[in-house]
Amino acid sequence: QKLDDGRLQMFQQKEAKFRQQQQSELAALLKRIDARRKEHIKQRALDSKRLLQRNRNVQAVLESKQAVETNRRKQDIKNS
Repeated sequence: QKLDDGRLQMFQQKEAKFRQQQQSELAALLKRIDARRKEHIKQRALDSKRLLQRNRNVQAVLESKQAVETNRRKQDIKNS
């Protein structure tokens, strides 16, 4: 009986240690996942900001070209 109690206690200790190790590993994995998720969100925000600025630049160039072309057409109409 004492031998079985000793084995049971040893098994319970090993099981508790194993569960604690599993919990620690899970916590570490969740921490890594969270860090990568935050990095991904940060990168998406940066990419969106760059794309938005690029679109603004393209729009400004097109508006400038359109203004030049409009002025040129007005001049052509005045001169004819």
